[in-house]
Amino acid sequence: MVDNHLLSSFLALVDQGSVTRAAEALGLQQPTVSLHLKALRQQFGDPLFVRQSGRMLPTPRALDLVKPCRAILEQLAYLKDPGPVFDPASSTHMFRIAMTDASQVTLLPHILDHLAKEAPAITLSVSLLDDDLAQKLTRGDVDLALGYIPWLEGGCRRQALYDQSWVCLARREIGQIDRRAYEDASHVRIASGTGAQLLEDALMAENIQRRVRLELPGFLGLAAIVGEQDYVATVPQHTAAVLSRLNSNLGVQSLPFPAPGFRVCQYWSERFDRSPALVWLRTQCHHLLKIA
Repeated sequence: MVDNHLLSSFLALVDQGSVTRAAEALGLQQPTVSLHLKALRQQFGDPLFVRQSGRMLPTPRALDLVKPCRAILEQLAYLKDPGPVFDPASSTHMFRIAMTDASQVTLLPHILDHLAKEAPAITLSVSLLDDDLAQKLTRGDVDLALGYIPWLEGGCRRQALYDQSWVCLARREIGQIDRRAYEDASHVRIASGTGAQLLEDALMAENIQRRVRLELPGFLGLAAIVGEQDYVATVPQHTAAVLSRLNSNLGVQSLPFPAPGFRVCQYWSERFDRSPALVWLRTQCHHLLKIA
């Protein structure tokens, strides 16, 4: 196998027609290029260059080698290249993030505000979590997933953002919610929350049966409904804090019984672990959302 330094000297000799000028072009000493030429002649079994009228002219064999030698050096340069650098200020990249509808209310505004400042030409495509999420991450159809997503724990890389606990969301006028008031209240149940089973298990462990009067597919209409009706919704603390800021009629109270919380993380495929654009996105989300 021919050393890439020998190939560089060979091409410099072809271009310059002189050992001296080739050495100058490469930033090498003349004896070094002479040694390279000797090694090349031995390697290929051909003189490669003959001196004529003060110039070194390539032999037919040398001319045949020019194109493949250039291709080899170009490929080696490509392999050594660290790859493209992601510039958020000028990039028009589209990021695809999967999250719950609750995260669209609580996390997405923070992400959008940050992107508007740091990456104004970036496009964001948001989708809901689904059973095909792991495959979408592997295929690259989704770049990043945000939330409590226990079915991804074994197959993806993840990074913790923050911990969530459960609270009660209700109208401020409803009064103190102790255990008896909780059991007597009319409840709204959110069917789609990824941590919903944790809450159901806690209710069963405490032998509490909620009087569910309304079941919603997600969180998006919750603030308007609970803000006008005498309903109680048991929701993650972060979600409740955001919804109560959006609707002044809403108040947040502690849950009157113990229930295990959960950890919100960002998940991505190991396949794209070193993608410059996705490394930048994950870094931004970690710094932004771990204190959101």
